[in-house]
Formats: sequence, C-alpha cells, structure tokens
Amino acid sequence: MKYRPEFGLAFAGAHLAHLAMILWLASLGGSFPPIVVGVGGFGFVLLTAMAITSFPATAKAIGAARWRLLHRVGIHYIAGIFAYDWLTRLGSDPIVYAPLALLLAGAYVLGALSLMQ
Repeated sequence: MKYRPEFGLAFAGAHLAHLAMILWLASLGGSFPPIVVGVGGFGFVLLTAMAITSFPATAKAIGAARWRLLHRVGIHYIAGIFAYDWLTRLGSDPIVYAPLALLLAGAYVLGALSLMQ
C-alpha cells in the first residue's frame, strides 16, 4: 500500500507506451474493430485521468469522493478488459492465460475480503 501511487503510475506509463505502439501500428495500416477502439480507448482515457489524479494537488482539486469514484470505476473497467481478454483466450493457450485469470480472480477475492474488515 505504501507504494501504490508509484505502482499505478508505472502501470499507466507502461500502458501509455503500449498505446503509442498501437497508434504506430495503426499508422502503418493496421486496423482494429470499432468495439476494440471504443472500449480500449475509453480504458486509456480512464487510465490517463487516474494517472493525472495520482498526485496530491490534482487529487485534492477533484475532491476525495470524485477521486475515489474515478479510481474505483477506472480500476474495475481496466480489470474487466484484462479479464475479458484473458478468459476469451483461455481455450487457445491455457498455460499462459489460466494463471493470469487466476491472478485477477485472486485480486478480486483479496479486495472483497478487505471490504469485509
């Protein structure tokens, strides 16, 4: 918990680099289904907003309740994208995707248990 903001910013940085590669691929003629562009694009918008509000001044500017809502919605939305991706690929390569899906499920269980305390 001590390094949660740093972890979140590292996650955002890595995924914004991922976005740069996606945009580069698209500039070379790659195409993506509109649903992927919409759902994924909104995920990147949420991720960027979460990164911007990970600093004390910006978090204070939007207020605690809005900060909590943004980060809660954002993390669940992004986790949903990963869950959908990993679960739909589970049949094609279970050795790779089963541990990832179990890791995400475990994170949700730990989160639910922490809410019970």
